[in-house]
Amino acid sequence: MSRHVGFRAITLLREIHRRCGVTRLADLTAEQVRDLPPDLAALLGESFDPALITERPMPLSAFGDLWSTLVTEGVEFLDSLPPGQGTTLSYEQLLDDPTAELTRLARFIGITPDLAWAKAAASLIPTRRGSARALAAGQRAELDTSCAPGTRALALAGTRPDRTSAGRARCGSRAGRVPVTAALPPRSRLR
Repeated sequence: MSRHVGFRAITLLREIHRRCGVTRLADLTAEQVRDLPPDLAALLGESFDPALITERPMPLSAFGDLWSTLVTEGVEFLDSLPPGQGTTLSYEQLLDDPTAELTRLARFIGITPDLAWAKAAASLIPTRRGSARALAAGQRAELDTSCAPGTRALALAGTRPDRTSAGRARCGSRAGRVPVTAALPPRSRLR
């Protein structure tokens, strides 16, 4: 997550929002932009150097906070769906057995899984695991703390008998079942 340009950009925008006390970039005043550190203010110009996003040092805890927010919102969204219209996806299980996980997702959305498709799609899934296990103890503790709200949300979701979610979330390892926030219409409307 910390190496993905999209998540890096979102994290920087969240920092701008936090520093300026706004919820939308459109609400920023020229004075607020001038008061930002130069590297953040430069993101709001008409053009900018992509290295401002890709090369800027960023604490891992900022990504843990983002992960927690996304997971918590996803779990809340799943809770609002009728039983059977939401599911979860475990990145670790996707890496461990991509064909089975893709087949399960195809069945969930009402598609008869094609084994050839599932195997071809599985070959596109990267096998790189999270690097959190290699962090120094202090960095790992910071990351775990920032991931705690999302980890709790997943643990609570896993105890609900009417939801397809389970497993232990291990912050930074991408483990745990992460909500797939796609509401499905009744099966009759899928045909």
